[in-house]
Amino acid sequence: QRQMCIRDRIIPAYNEEKTIERCINEIVQFCTDQNFDYEIIVAEDGSIDNTVEIVTRLSTANSRIKILSSRKNLGKGNAVQNGMLHATKNYVGFMDADLSALPKELLRCINYIHDYDLVIGSRLVRDDLGKIQRPLSRTLLSHLYSFLFRILFNIPIKDTQCGFKCFRGDVAELLFPLQRTPGWGFDVELLFLARMLHLQLMEVPIDWHHDSDSRSHRLRNGISMGVGTLRLRWSAWRGIYGVLEPSLLARGDNKKRTKERR
Repeated sequence: QRQMCIRDRIIPAYNEEKTIERCINEIVQFCTDQNFDYEIIVAEDGSIDNTVEIVTRLSTANSRIKILSSRKNLGKGNAVQNGMLHATKNYVGFMDADLSALPKELLRCINYIHDYDLVIGSRLVRDDLGKIQRPLSRTLLSHLYSFLFRILFNIPIKDTQCGFKCFRGDVAELLFPLQRTPGWGFDVELLFLARMLHLQLMEVPIDWHHDSDSRSHRLRNGISMGVGTLRLRWSAWRGIYGVLEPSLLARGDNKKRTKERR
């Protein structure tokens, strides 16, 4: 029942003065239209522009908007983790401030969040959606990284890095205290932890518009994620995470805990 949904939306933000106000306003409008009981948490990560001032002004006008501010830039993973650990609603998720995926894409996730523990927006799974238009270099990097991830972890998720993910609140409370990765590779760590805890994952195609003005340095971040993924696999082999007992939160037959879409 959509009208009964209670949810937090986390927005990691670093120097997002150009987009953050529009992003927040679109989320507010979407949640209002859908009659959601919502909260927006902007997890600001040491911005040196006017991001903090803009969000502070918006939060003064709307008590559902909150800001968590960091004095230093600690990484996207750290920002998302901080936001998630402060979330209080029954359903929580995060999205990028550049609006590559619009808030309405949340409706695609809502269709599955009651039956799965974690719903992942995907740019590589398309179903009946059109192909995403973005530079060939970025598409190749995405497919290469997807292949590396599935080889190393045997988890049939194609798009690990899409900045649009939704969790049940109790699942977020379980996963995010275990997160160790402060930077771009945090998504992979969360999926690894979810699999070890036998949580059910669902990958859902969403509409995504490539942001040519994005400050994401794809080569540098790609190398960083690749190295981080190998480090995560090595840490797991060494037993850094200890023994992760299957979660009592996990639903259904463990053999069906991850749903791969084509």
